[in-house]
Amino acid sequence: MRIAGARRLCVALVAVVAAVAASGCSGSRERSGETASLQEPPYQRLLRTLASDGTSGAVAVVESPNGIWRGAAGWADSDARRRARPNDRFAIEGVTQTFVAAVVLQLVQERRLSLQDTVQRWLPGLLRPRPEITVRELVNHTSGLPVDLNAGRPLQEHIEAIATIGAVNEPGRSVVISYANYVLLGLIVEKITGRRLERVVADRIFRPLHLESTSYGRERAKRISPWLGYPESPPAATGEIGIVSTADDIATFFRALMSGKVIGRELLSQMTQTVAAGAGNRRGGLGIVPRYRLSCGEAWRGGSDLG
Repeated sequence: MRIAGARRLCVALVAVVAAVAASGCSGSRERSGETASLQEPPYQRLLRTLASDGTSGAVAVVESPNGIWRGAAGWADSDARRRARPNDRFAIEGVTQTFVAAVVLQLVQERRLSLQDTVQRWLPGLLRPRPEITVRELVNHTSGLPVDLNAGRPLQEHIEAIATIGAVNEPGRSVVISYANYVLLGLIVEKITGRRLERVVADRIFRPLHLESTSYGRERAKRISPWLGYPESPPAATGEIGIVSTADDIATFFRALMSGKVIGRELLSQMTQTVAAGAGNRRGGLGIVPRYRLSCGEAWRGGSDLG
């Protein structure tokens, strides 16, 4: 959820990826719709609940061996009275980090990067107080960098702030969600590849998976959908937020990721190794979060919001 002017945007994405769906989770072939009835699918009722305050919208796609269900409820733009639709594009916020984490692990797989490399190796002199922080600690948010670097800053302001901050915890000790981690990862990806981050993610993820409704860059997306939820001066493309997509494209990405088509099985195993994240026995992996334990397996969610 993100505050954007007078509108409140709530986007719900339910993506039961192939690795989970194949083990027996049941689904529904019900068609999506806004009309309530006694036969309304439970997924649609859930979306209505999420969008029940009159100003929010929610979309979802559920895939299973029984078929694909898509639904929407509420408003894409409450001021313009435009209802949400299952194929709407919206800002995926912190799920951007899962795409960046996948690119980082691809570079590890190609032996161009190591999870044990330090920030100092790739960005010498940038992180002056704590140069020993590793790439792995950036990806799983155990760097100890503070949380007060807000997403939405221009990139140069982000970099200037990161260059002078200390740590709130010893690296590797515990999870502290900080946008700084993925800003640094984006800079490392650019340093290794010699290309802008959005081009790297597009060439390595969007195009091979045919994510035709997914883009990295707010200006193009702003002309397409009112669901963006960005502030008046949104950030340049960095590692923490910025991708705009659809529920179907996100489901496609996670299906490919969790089935070993984006990174190899060995690195996928590392991606799903979790670290303790404080109160409530919450856990975080490398750019993904174990969200629900189901009868047929564990469902993972993109991003790093462990709340």
